[in-house]
Amino acid sequence: MKHFHARLRTWSSPTCRDWHPQWADLVNASLLALEKESMRRLDGLIGTIEKLIASAGQEAPRIREDMERLEELRRRLKRRRRPALLSRA
Repeated sequence: MKHFHARLRTWSSPTCRDWHPQWADLVNASLLALEKESMRRLDGLIGTIEKLIASAGQEAPRIREDMERLEELRRRLKRRRRPALLSRA
């Protein structure tokens, strides 16, 4: 870690500018992968809950309402515009 801090102090401003687009690409790719994985897990969770609803009995109406709310939130998240991630300046 000390080596890393020492190295940062020696980098010049133009060098940092050269690295910025690469770092932005890496961070953006990681954020997009995280978003995809989150949506995949949410879809799996919704599928599991739907299977439980099918066998829930008396709780089914209340659970269905909750599922509809979850599904609506999921749709809103998908529709919501992603904020600008990091610019490649």
